[in-house]
Amino acid sequence: MREISEAAESGRRQLLHAHPELAEAGLDGILGERFAQWESETERKLENIFPFREEQRAYENALHDVLSENVDPEALSDDIRTCPALEGFQREQWLAEIPKAPQERLREIQEEFLGLWRESLERRSEDWYLSAIESRRTQLVISLEQWLRMITVAMRASKAAGLRTNIFWDLGEGEYTEHDMSTLTSWADEFRKDPALRRLCEMLGRSVSASRTDSQEKIAVTSSVKHTDRTIHEELSGVETGSRIEDLLPSEKGLLNDPDLEILFDLKYAENRLMCFDKQGYSEVTRDSEDIVTVTSDEAYMGPIILCIDTSGSMNGSPERTAKAIALYLALMASSQKRRCYMINFSKAISTHDIVPPAGMRPLLDFLSHSFHGGTDIVPALREAVRKIGDEEYSRADVLVVSDFVMPPDALGPIAGDMNLARNRKCRFHSLTIGSFPFGPETSDWFDGCWTYSPVDGKVVGLDN
Repeated sequence: MREISEAAESGRRQLLHAHPELAEAGLDGILGERFAQWESETERKLENIFPFREEQRAYENALHDVLSENVDPEALSDDIRTCPALEGFQREQWLAEIPKAPQERLREIQEEFLGLWRESLERRSEDWYLSAIESRRTQLVISLEQWLRMITVAMRASKAAGLRTNIFWDLGEGEYTEHDMSTLTSWADEFRKDPALRRLCEMLGRSVSASRTDSQEKIAVTSSVKHTDRTIHEELSGVETGSRIEDLLPSEKGLLNDPDLEILFDLKYAENRLMCFDKQGYSEVTRDSEDIVTVTSDEAYMGPIILCIDTSGSMNGSPERTAKAIALYLALMASSQKRRCYMINFSKAISTHDIVPPAGMRPLLDFLSHSFHGGTDIVPALREAVRKIGDEEYSRADVLVVSDFVMPPDALGPIAGDMNLARNRKCRFHSLTIGSFPFGPETSDWFDGCWTYSPVDGKVVGLDN
């Protein structure tokens, strides 16, 4: 139906005009598919609820009477009496004339009556169709508008994390809430404001993306390190005392406006005690070195990711924030790399979620909004990870445990044998300890790669086995 197609194209253009950045991200095709689906749904829906169907049948039956040799006065009177298209005066005039009219006049009345009925039925049907199409189009645009707002927020969060992903595009409109958008917006701000947190996530992302191989070879590596350089005045870093006129605080410049205080300005200038903005910049030093990497014919392979996130009460505060950031980052990364991601939350009990779009995004968003509580038991979580590795799609997975490891030193003993069996399937186990608990397990005894992260100063200490 032409009107439905035109309404769909109008709605698509309206949304792309309101969100030009999404067209650049390739959303035009996705919107086109959604409106094509809406077209077919709308055509079926309107066909099912068309309100003039009975009247249309009555008109067709009355039209069939035209084929008769003679006009039946009683049948014509019944049609005129029940027709909703006639005004009261016209109806009464014809009903009064029909009993005395000859056949020639009856035929004229019949043709005139059917013509008026057809025009009225077509006009009312068209008005209803256009109104129903516009109503459904408006509903779809409103629903998609919220969806597109969520997509925009999700894209910003992904960009803030340094990733590109369409993980949220698969969710249908109406499946997001304002709270979801607020959650993603706050995490985008977290990644922007905390470069140490983002660096930690990027480091873990690289660690669980390394290739699996059976041989090793040396490769040349060029790395760059940024150092603070106080001779480069690029950005503000604080306040200090000095005599740099160009960097004076406004309060110090104000001394010059008062003759009584000008001598104080001169004294502070002479003693190098004027309050100045402290500025610094960064210089980059490159370093060439050799690194050892493992390679095989399968070196491009990147397996699934299994996240074991400690959600116990001892993780409240900065550890909880760090764990949530890592879960969000790695889920987005897995999506961008088309890898499976399985999340196991553990305290005294475990909850599991397959973070595979579109269904897996809802538990991830809910996880980001919930607080941590309860005791700690890591064994069920690792046992579930080992069980999942037995599934074909999760073989050769990277397992990452994120915890403060506030637990007995021998807490991992009961699961060590199962972890070694999983390693035979080319799986690897990594750990990130948030904070420093002096009496917990020695993670290097149990995991292939171990890191300790301090939320206070953002420092990461790593140890690869």
